[in-house]
Amino acid sequence: MTLLRMKYRSDFDFEQDKYDDEFIFNRYLKHLTKDQLISRLKEIQRNMLAFVNADGNKIPISVWSSSWYWLRKEYLTLTEFKERCIGVETIDSSYKQLASQKPILAPQNYRGGKILVKYGKRKHVEKMLSLGEFRISPATAYAKKDLEDSRQDDELNRHNYIDSDSVSITFEDGTKIPAMGYLKHTRSIPTDYYLFCLSRVFDNTLFYDFQADACLVIHNPEVFIKRVERIKHSIFQDYNFWDFQVYYYDPFEPEENFKTAHDPANAKDFKFAYQKEHRMIWLPPTGKQAEKPVMIRIGSLEDIAEIYTLNEGRFHWN
Repeated sequence: MTLLRMKYRSDFDFEQDKYDDEFIFNRYLKHLTKDQLISRLKEIQRNMLAFVNADGNKIPISVWSSSWYWLRKEYLTLTEFKERCIGVETIDSSYKQLASQKPILAPQNYRGGKILVKYGKRKHVEKMLSLGEFRISPATAYAKKDLEDSRQDDELNRHNYIDSDSVSITFEDGTKIPAMGYLKHTRSIPTDYYLFCLSRVFDNTLFYDFQADACLVIHNPEVFIKRVERIKHSIFQDYNFWDFQVYYYDPFEPEENFKTAHDPANAKDFKFAYQKEHRMIWLPPTGKQAEKPVMIRIGSLEDIAEIYTLNEGRFHWN
């Protein structure tokens, strides 16, 4: 049992016997390779840093921001390790290293209220504050292999994997053939669109994930979003604008309604859940595609935002 589970578990909240039965009747991770299983455990434990806490304990287990959601995911994954007799010592060491990173100075009076945060390099963040200058990229730009793991993703497609044991393949003549491994189900957006991502949380570990040395903390998200929506840029003519909080799902254990309830633009693999993303998208009209990054300027944000840096805490703009 990990230290986090020992700290937050109670016999009432953590139903170990129930999860043991779930594992027996639905061992949905059995087709993962050893490397895939290791990656999954690291992703879960990274998210536990963000969600396993007193606030998360109050949220129902079915919700991805719940402590119990992640404790259950970790328990079932560790049980798969145990079933295969695979050790997990190397995973715990990297997990503890991330957890031990020293926090930086948080914004004054910050108690997890409604904010938006953009992490980045200080030279760019300063322009965000003084000029309201932001780079808006096509969704396909995030698929580039040279991006850090925290950013790299296929934003046009969302996949989930169905255990072949629950699938029957039958030909027209009635002949049945066995399925093997996972059946991959993909939902796609047929056109590239523009995408801008922020976080809804001030978290010192996100500086490391995004290789950032500064961040812009926006204290009035509603005003900020309205200013972005009103931008006058020729490339966005006839585009539809939306902003929303991202929904996160487990690709190997999606909810029953996942296939119909979640568009690829507003859902992401649960490995990214710790980012607590709020995104803005510009969807082009029929026949158009987002083609290249666009620089926008919405004017100074000094009335609704400020800068914080990794090493200095609060940065006073002059």
